[in-house]
Amino acid sequence: MANEIQNAFNTVYEDGPSSAPTEPSKPRVRGELAPVIQEQVDLAKSMAQGAAEGYVVGSTWLALAAITGTRVGQPARVPTSDAGTHTDPVVGGTVPNSGEFAWATSPNTGWRRISDVIDPTLLAPKNSPTFTGSPKGPTFPTTDRSTLLATTEHVKANIETITVDVPLVAQRVHTVRGADGVDLSATLDDGRVVGYRRSGGKLVCFGDSITEFSNYPDRIASRLGFKSAVNVGFAGERMGQHPDANHDKFSMYQLAEAIRTGNFSAQTAAAAALADPEHSATLARLVAINWSEVATVTIFYGTNDFDGDLPIGTSTDATGATFRGAIKLSIERLLTTYPHLELVFVTPMWRQRQAAGDNKDATGFPNDIGEYLVEYVDAELDQAALYQIPALDLYRNCGINLQTHAIYLDDGLHARTEPGNELIAKRISAFLETISH
Repeated sequence: MANEIQNAFNTVYEDGPSSAPTEPSKPRVRGELAPVIQEQVDLAKSMAQGAAEGYVVGSTWLALAAITGTRVGQPARVPTSDAGTHTDPVVGGTVPNSGEFAWATSPNTGWRRISDVIDPTLLAPKNSPTFTGSPKGPTFPTTDRSTLLATTEHVKANIETITVDVPLVAQRVHTVRGADGVDLSATLDDGRVVGYRRSGGKLVCFGDSITEFSNYPDRIASRLGFKSAVNVGFAGERMGQHPDANHDKFSMYQLAEAIRTGNFSAQTAAAAALADPEHSATLARLVAINWSEVATVTIFYGTNDFDGDLPIGTSTDATGATFRGAIKLSIERLLTTYPHLELVFVTPMWRQRQAAGDNKDATGFPNDIGEYLVEYVDAELDQAALYQIPALDLYRNCGINLQTHAIYLDDGLHARTEPGNELIAKRISAFLETISH
């Protein structure tokens, strides 16, 4: 830096004519010497600032190139007074000598040019800056409650997932208003209802093939704000006892006992004996459940009990050998172990046939022991009421009948396709909306 000023003085104050050997040219002082002095003062200021920040300032590219950086990413600068060019030592290519640089060790070692010289006058102030255009920022998780600046996406996501922070307790939020005063308790534009939330809780859906091969659990969870849904439907299984010992291990009253004890070894052995990969996959989901995180459990069995001629029994039965006895055991085993659960029964819905193609609809045809499907429905409603457990009469309130079954049931029994999937999800969601702890 001293050489530049000294050279400027030597040039301007060169020996003059013999008549005035010590008289310099004032225009030359102003035009040549003053800019050099100002540039070197500015450079000294930059170097002082850079030293405080680990910042390196080279008066020229050659001066910077002679300096070895102390860390990867260390910043540096060459002022605009160096108008030449050089080959970038890190990535190659011809670049201007002036600019902002950073120390790099890959793919080669040296000062890599990263941008033109930054003009500090164009930078936004740190204190109360006013941005223009469309500035962007990262979107943080909806659970973030820090002082980080929120984006419009972050705010929208939080509004759409308004919850009541009372873990595992059903709550109804009668009015939820946004910042503009608009009531958000109705339905959002993506179809989810925000008026009802089981904050932080999971939904677990038990059932037979009508459950296993449907995605209604996920649809309910989305509508009502559950944290997630676990589908534990086992195709072909019952509420009560099955004559096959392996299948019986997947009856609801037996699953409730495994949940009570935490011992699923009987189910694991039965799944292996049945060589049913779908049973094994569903069992794995069931075993993995942390019941302290579960808010609501739906139990949607009965159509196979009817089809398998299981006796309905009485309200005092205490074994899985009857339909009512299996319901009793399932309730007692689950709620004795996990009393926080919101347990909900869903009755069988109307069916158009017994065996495929026989057209023996539930309205006109009983099973082989003379019982009609609606009698299993009424027994379930009654048994649940004895325990003050809510139960949805899906048989009478689903809207599937002789006139509509071709729309909703793809084989006279299962609602595995649209609009049957959606119908079941809507009916159960609407029922859950009417109840709370």
